Amino acid sequence: MWAQLRNPLEFAPPFKFGTVPYGSTETNLMTHYPDIYAYMKKYSKANAIEGVKAVKDGSVQGAPKLLHTTLMATIRSNLNRSSKFSH
Repeated sequence: MWAQLRNPLEFAPPFKFGTVPYGSTETNLMTHYPDIYAYMKKYSKANAIEGVKAVKDGSVQGAPKLLHTTLMATIRSNLNRSSKFSH
């Protein structure tokens, strides 16, 4: 998978991937791998749910386990946030 991130255009079709804004993945790529960040920025999605939809419709490729983990973390975070305000 690392080769696909480092050289996405060397694959046919080119490997398309992204992340969601303001997360550690985006920050780490922006800081340590600006070339990878610049490429993937155009495929990034607003949130995890949009990311899952993009993988399902084929507009980006993704690692199912990572997507599942991200989606579940987002759902848990939203549930925790909403439960704090419902008391």
